[in-house]
Amino acid sequence: MVREIHARSTRTGRHFFRAIVVLWVFAGPGYAQVEVKAITGADMQAINESYRKGDYARVVRDLTPLAERGDMEAQYQLALMYANGRGVPRDQTQAAKWFEKATAVLDTGAQFNLGIMYFEGQGAPRDYEQAAHWFKRAGERGDSEALFNLGLMYDDGKGVRRDVTEAVLWYKRAAELGLKQAQLMLAGMYRDGAGVSKDQTLAYLWYAMAAEQDDKDAAAERDRLAKRLTPAQYKEAIRRLHELQVQGHVRGG
Repeated sequence: MVREIHARSTRTGRHFFRAIVVLWVFAGPGYAQVEVKAITGADMQAINESYRKGDYARVVRDLTPLAERGDMEAQYQLALMYANGRGVPRDQTQAAKWFEKATAVLDTGAQFNLGIMYFEGQGAPRDYEQAAHWFKRAGERGDSEALFNLGLMYDDGKGVRRDVTEAVLWYKRAAELGLKQAQLMLAGMYRDGAGVSKDQTLAYLWYAMAAEQDDKDAAAERDRLAKRLTPAQYKEAIRRLHELQVQGHVRGG
C-alpha cells in the first residue's frame, strides 16, 4: 500500500480556505512575506492602500480594532503582520493568538487544508507539529481524512512522538466513519502483525468493510482470509461487521 498524506482536490472547504488565505512569498528559510488581500469594505480598502505604500505601522494600527471586533480577515492579516514583523516587532506569541482567533470558526474542510498547507509547506513554512494540530482539530469534528492523516503522522513520528498504538486509534476512528484507506490500512496491519498483534478476525473485518465499497482487491483478500478462519472466528467477524453496518459506519467516502 502506498502511504501518503491524503489531500483532497475538490471540496467546499478547500475553496473556502483559498478564499481567505492570502499568498505567501518566501524570502528565505523560515521567513514569509505576504500581500494583504484586497477585499471589499472601506476600512480594508484603506488598509490595502497603506500596505501598498509600505506604511506597515498604520496597517497594524488600522487592523487591530477590526480584529478586536471579531473580523476574521483582519485577525488573519494581523497575525501575519506579527509573524513577519511588519509594522511591529516580530512576535510569534501575538501571531499565534490572532491566527487562532481567525481560524477558530473555520469549517472542518478549511482546518484540513491548513493541515495540508503545513504538512506540504505550501503557502507556509513546513511545520509538521502545526499540521498534526490542524488534522486533529478537523478530526475531532468528524473529518475522516484528517483522522487518517493524523494516524499516519503518529505512525511515522512526524510532528508528534511516534506511537503506533495511537496511530491505530486514529485509523480506527477514520475507518469507522467509512474511509476506505483507513479500513485497508488496519486490515493490512492486523493481517501482517505490522505494529499490532496479528489478528485474522480483525483483518477479515476491515477487508470486508472495504469490500462494501466495491474494492475488488479487498473482497479477494476477505474471501482468502475467510478460508483460514475457524468457524468461531468467522462468526465473530460477521457479528462485528453487522454491528458496524447497523450503526451506519460503512459508507463510501
